[in-house]
Amino acid sequence: MDALTAALTIYERLLNKDFYITIAKNEDKRILHLVFKKANFPHLLGITKLKDLAKINGAKPAALYNKIKCGEITWEYLTKSNIFADIEERIHDFARVVQIIQNLRNRKIIIQFNPKRAGTLIEADYLMYSQEGLEYLYLFLVKELGRDAQDNQYVPMSFFCTTNYRYLQNQTVYNVLDVKITPFQKRPKNKK
Repeated sequence: MDALTAALTIYERLLNKDFYITIAKNEDKRILHLVFKKANFPHLLGITKLKDLAKINGAKPAALYNKIKCGEITWEYLTKSNIFADIEERIHDFARVVQIIQNLRNRKIIIQFNPKRAGTLIEADYLMYSQEGLEYLYLFLVKELGRDAQDNQYVPMSFFCTTNYRYLQNQTVYNVLDVKITPFQKRPKNKK
């Protein structure tokens, strides 16, 4: 199994689940509702950066997911990109995203991520992370917007592994009190 197929297999295990993460700092207690959606997968792996490939350039993220799922976009196809080397490691590392989820209990989570403090252009609301030896696994979350968004619902927007600690410096840190994982439940639409 190549790294792209392995990443897809792992991601599909995260789909159709609701992750309710209770976090607290002093008297401030919140519940984050995390969901993984098909359209986020190509961006998390960096595949959307490979604009020199015809099947990727201009394609919507959900369409890219479907092309990967049906085998139209393969590992071999991705390697034909001139900038494939920029994302190859991220695809290999994606298998470790599950470690971030598994390590959430009794860990910390960054809230109100401030990109200026981290010296980055990543616009995220939250940062979940796990430290594995000298490496940090980062999963950045943003509040989901749009008609299907639910209150306090967040989706992953970026993932990578690095030895760089700067993303954690000078941020507001909350403790994770509880993590509940349930089958995905779609809310009925509000009728006006």
